[in-house]
Amino acid sequence: MFVPLGCKSDDPITPANVADKFASAYCAAAAHCCQAEGTVADPSLCMQYGQTVVATSQYEISGASTFNADIAAECIKAAGAFDCWDRSSIEAVCRFIYTGVVPIGGNCLSDEDCAQTPTRAACGAGSKCVADSFLGQAGASCLGRAVDCDLPQGLACVEDPQNSAVESCQPRSDIGGPCTYQPDCQDGLYCDKSIPTMGKCAPIKPAGAACTGLDCDWHAECLNGVCTPAFLSEAVCVAPSGTSDAGAMDAGGCSKGMVWCSCTSSYAACGPDGSTADACQCPGTVVVGGDAGATLPDPGVIVVEAVSPSDLAADPRRNEVYVASMGQRVVRALSTVTGATLWVAPSPGFLQPARLAVSDDGSKVYAADNSNGWIERVIGTTGAADITITLPPDPTTGEVMTITDIAVVPGAPQTLVVVVGLGSQEKVMVYDDDVPRAATAQVKSSSLIVFGDATTLYALAGDGSLETLTLSSDGIHSGSAAPTPNLFTQSRQEFLFDGQLAFADDGHVVDLKQGVLLGSYGVAGPVAVDPTGNRSYIVLPASAGTDFIPLALGEFDRTAFTRLRTLTLSVRGTRNLLVRAADGTLATDGSLEAPKSEGVVLIRPDAWQAATSP
Repeated sequence: MFVPLGCKSDDPITPANVADKFASAYCAAAAHCCQAEGTVADPSLCMQYGQTVVATSQYEISGASTFNADIAAECIKAAGAFDCWDRSSIEAVCRFIYTGVVPIGGNCLSDEDCAQTPTRAACGAGSKCVADSFLGQAGASCLGRAVDCDLPQGLACVEDPQNSAVESCQPRSDIGGPCTYQPDCQDGLYCDKSIPTMGKCAPIKPAGAACTGLDCDWHAECLNGVCTPAFLSEAVCVAPSGTSDAGAMDAGGCSKGMVWCSCTSSYAACGPDGSTADACQCPGTVVVGGDAGATLPDPGVIVVEAVSPSDLAADPRRNEVYVASMGQRVVRALSTVTGATLWVAPSPGFLQPARLAVSDDGSKVYAADNSNGWIERVIGTTGAADITITLPPDPTTGEVMTITDIAVVPGAPQTLVVVVGLGSQEKVMVYDDDVPRAATAQVKSSSLIVFGDATTLYALAGDGSLETLTLSSDGIHSGSAAPTPNLFTQSRQEFLFDGQLAFADDGHVVDLKQGVLLGSYGVAGPVAVDPTGNRSYIVLPASAGTDFIPLALGEFDRTAFTRLRTLTLSVRGTRNLLVRAADGTLATDGSLEAPKSEGVVLIRPDAWQAATSP
């Protein structure tokens, strides 16, 4: 077992050695994950993760803090139970290694402010510390993963096979047991979802084994008919010493017929012998259309595989797009010229980054994280951590409020407007760095926001109505006029303003200042706009029975609303996102083929040479 220098496994747990002990337990648990990938656990990377976990537990405490040795012991036990995939239960325990000292009934700003001895507590209704267990016990409801089940006790959130609306904390299933997600199964098993009604746990296939696409679930991915592991162990796994990227591995490395593919300094995998690096499913792997040996025949198109986009944003000045990767817990910057990863902003700040916003000078990138009610800000040129905005809990329920949308104030990269869920309505707040302004405004539910200018904000509600708000030095204020109805259709996912006109993914085009619907493109889909060239671009709906292949985009006259050209590609399109970068490159979500992890498709301007008439 790995025991760091100067730390014995039976020493009392103290602030001085808790990171060492965590690293020892985590590295021991992750060793078999790495081995299955043909890698080994790096003790120094385990230590980095341990130090990050401990530091994170101190981050959100607003007042005095104390070290909880008993919770630290639970944290280390959770690290030793790492299942090669789900770290959420580990981090749910470890966030309370250090806590505040506020007793039950005292005032709090977050769960971390509450003392955890002698009673476990959380910051509840009325911003008061209340008795609460922060890990779900056997039988506890965990519907929607609202509660992290007690992984150290062998519990996972399992869906009732008779009723999909019921999920509860249950012992992790053995072979043949029910499952919905990989962590539902015991170590060494995967969730076989080929069962028509519900998944069943089955032995995981080793690297190099033949697969059909259904037998390699979360613990591995079926690539080119070969089962290639894809554990969430990227934080600690490295190539075995004495090996290289080019050839077959030593004993303990990749299995026979596989080769080592180095992805980044902290992630690698084994891939089929003789294959391109893309077959290794490296996050950020770039495949350029038209290049010799590439499988993608579309000139001018770049596919960046396995970055799992939950949102995209374009830098307004540089040839870059930003990708929020919820599954990987990172925000990534990609070059629109080469597809190369320019920087990666990792956890612990990001748990589930879901919504992005970029300042108009490109200096700040904001990522909203609904799993913890945080908004992380990073430096646009480097991805370096800048500040964390911690939103207050729902005043009624004490729960984390859902972040519907965020927008940076024009000309003020340090100022952010945030829309959060609040019952049947939503609240709009303004933050200067991490300090909130006093005045807030109420808007209808599911509202998306855009700035008309530096002081005028428009909110598109879920019912399709449009409301005007005003930004002032003390915060945000609702307009005097009633919301304008029926300008857009209901339940929109995208809302943008190009300085003159507003667009949504229902195809409608609106003059915001006049509150008038100008026209429609007659097709719904993610939209991006080039006001200088008077063009609009829409990801076209998939044809029936095509399984999202091929990806097709329409180019429209922005103000005449007529389709000018159609570009049909060979790649698979997911059709949720579309942005336009400074150099005219369009970025959308997609991949080379269905079995692969979702990626980003970059469509450079020269790709449109292959477009056809409408």
